[in-house]
Amino acid sequence: MTGKELWEALRYPASFVAFDCIYIEGKELIWTPLMDRKEQLSRLVNEDSRISVSRYVEGSGTALYMAQRRANWKALLQKEKTAFI
Repeated sequence: MTGKELWEALRYPASFVAFDCIYIEGKELIWTPLMDRKEQLSRLVNEDSRISVSRYVEGSGTALYMAQRRANWKALLQKEKTAFI
C-alpha cells in the first residue's frame, strides 16, 4: 500500500463483508450448495477489522428480520441453506 492509499484508507475507512463465493480458482460454484460455498469462503478469507465473512442464523428468520427492523440495519440477506445461486 502506498502512502497515499494508506492516507485515503484512514480518511475514508470502509469494510467488506463477503457473503458468498460463486467462483474460485477457475471453478464456477453456482451449482454448489450454499453451505458448501460458505465453508470454502470461510477458509479463503482472513478476517480482520476491515474484512469479514457474513454470519448466518438457522431457524430464526422471522425474529432476525424483526430485530433488523428495530435496529435499522442496512441490510439482511436471507437464503435457503440448500440454495444454489
